[in-house]
Amino acid sequence: MATAESFDRTAALKEFDEAKTGVRGLVESGAAATLPPIFRHPVLRPRCSSPSSLSVPTVDLSLPRPAAVALAAAAAAACDWGFFQVVNHGLPLSLIDRAISAVRSFHEQPSSVRAAFYSRSVAGGVSYSSNVDLFRSGAASWRDTIQLQMGPTRPDPERIPPVCREELLAWDEHVAAAGRAVMGLLSEGLGAGPGLLEATTCAEGRLMACHYYPPCPEPDLTVGIAEHADPGVLTVLAQDGVGGLQVKWTGEDGASEWVDVRPASGALVINVGDLLQIMSNDEYKSVEHRVLANPHQEARVSIATFFNPGKRGDSVFYGSIPELVSPAKPARYRNFTMAEFMGTFFGKKISSRSLIDHFKLCKRIWAMRAGVSHLQQQHYFSTQPARLAGKVAVITGAASGLGKAAAAEFIRHGAKVILADVHHELGKATADELGPAAAFVGCDVTQEPDVAAAVDLAVAKHGQLDIMFNNAGVAGSLATCITDLDLADFDRTIAVNARSVVAGIKHAARVMVPRRAGCILCTASIAGVLGGMTPLDYSVSKAAVLGAMRSAAAELGKHGVRVNCISPHALPTPFGINAIKKMMPEVDVRRVKEMIEATGELAGTKCEVKDVANAAVYLASDEAKYISGHNLVVDGGFTAYKYLQLTPP
Repeated sequence: MATAESFDRTAALKEFDEAKTGVRGLVESGAAATLPPIFRHPVLRPRCSSPSSLSVPTVDLSLPRPAAVALAAAAAAACDWGFFQVVNHGLPLSLIDRAISAVRSFHEQPSSVRAAFYSRSVAGGVSYSSNVDLFRSGAASWRDTIQLQMGPTRPDPERIPPVCREELLAWDEHVAAAGRAVMGLLSEGLGAGPGLLEATTCAEGRLMACHYYPPCPEPDLTVGIAEHADPGVLTVLAQDGVGGLQVKWTGEDGASEWVDVRPASGALVINVGDLLQIMSNDEYKSVEHRVLANPHQEARVSIATFFNPGKRGDSVFYGSIPELVSPAKPARYRNFTMAEFMGTFFGKKISSRSLIDHFKLCKRIWAMRAGVSHLQQQHYFSTQPARLAGKVAVITGAASGLGKAAAAEFIRHGAKVILADVHHELGKATADELGPAAAFVGCDVTQEPDVAAAVDLAVAKHGQLDIMFNNAGVAGSLATCITDLDLADFDRTIAVNARSVVAGIKHAARVMVPRRAGCILCTASIAGVLGGMTPLDYSVSKAAVLGAMRSAAAELGKHGVRVNCISPHALPTPFGINAIKKMMPEVDVRRVKEMIEATGELAGTKCEVKDVANAAVYLASDEAKYISGHNLVVDGGFTAYKYLQLTPP
């Protein structure tokens, strides 16, 4: 037996979308005498109105500057609303009324005229549709929207419907100014100058969403917009007198209730978005809000302008603003590109909770930001000049060998070091040995989230990352002939030796680029410089490290980040000795060590792990401030020359 629950939802959604007339079209056609099933929300909270004693704060922008700053900051602070209205903002009431009327005129045109603008893509800068998440949400909402991408680049005016073109272009010009003014207040509320947020291009990206909420036949069964938090920096909203917007208010006892944002003539509604909560390092709060389905005979109209950073790209990162981060209050969020941020948003339903949890540092890292650790703390004293004083480093493969030696030298020269290694017990013991300037984090460098977590730990614990030393590696398959090479082993070698370096560069850049400073080091090898010295998979992986370094140096140099490689000669570390032992199991360890040391060319000395660690200290220090894109070979001249040996005929 067919039931109301078994209708073909996909077909119904497709039919509704292909009509291209939206919810208004259902009302016009008489098909909405009862609520269509696609709009029915199976679980819906009551349409409660708030107690009369509760209302969102109002900020009067005509007040003297300090008073307005204090009011705006208090309204948006993490301990308060995250929502407020502004009055005396300088936008004429007639301008607001004309913009609202123009939006109403567009939505109340004949359906055939509206349908010409119907599209689910804003590629051309203008899109009219119903429910941007129509095919992703569990239930549709009772509204239609025309969207205009107004910044950083405005759409061709001819693409904007004539009935509202002039009014919306004028509205954008004035609301952009209002948004900048509010950002100035909020910047000062953070204890910074008024240009802090605007300097991050937060006023340049603007999306205007012009909503139309037709009368609903069964408003208790659906919503105008489901509860959600806005993803961007700031939202500036103009609404008519119909009402329906509600914000979730949480009291000191933790109990929440929905509070009406009552329309006030000439007022603009301001709310903090997820991105501003992240950028303010939780000083400001993004809160959930919703719009009730319209129970009135008159349609509700509102214009929301979402402000987002205008500067984007794979090398442009956002996160907690560096000026707001300190050892006392480390960054609570990892950095990300806008492409990642918006991709995460569009991967969610609009009713999903705020995005902030996705980018918040995990609780384990957050706990360690205050120095909480189960490791016993010992002291590591130094009488040497502090060439790395105040710097923070992450070293992968740091539990032993070259990584451990580099960590010891970094600490001796004043740095704090995160030891990242897949060997947990050994790594913890090394951190114990090196003392309070060292902390260990488990890290499988073939897993990008582990690499990202190591970087995030440095920022969470110390407030910054100055040095990323991508040092982890494996010897590879040790296949002496390419015909014997198992490509699965080859893939493993590339994953550990080369791909992990790219991951390290990527996530170090994520936190260094916004600060326009940092040093990234990568352990390569003379085997990546000369062929035939080691099995093919190891040589290829180290040559790839050199290529990654040069490419990254070219890209990141524009942001003040240096990238270099160190290519050591063979070293008698556990790594090197074990590799030779696998090929020559019959030779004892002492003899293997002697064999490795005998391969050097420079008479009277030998290459030691400390030589390579000292090279890393130099490249990481300010002494090497103008060195980038360089492969520092530590080999006693091994790769610099080859003697010509002539054999008489």
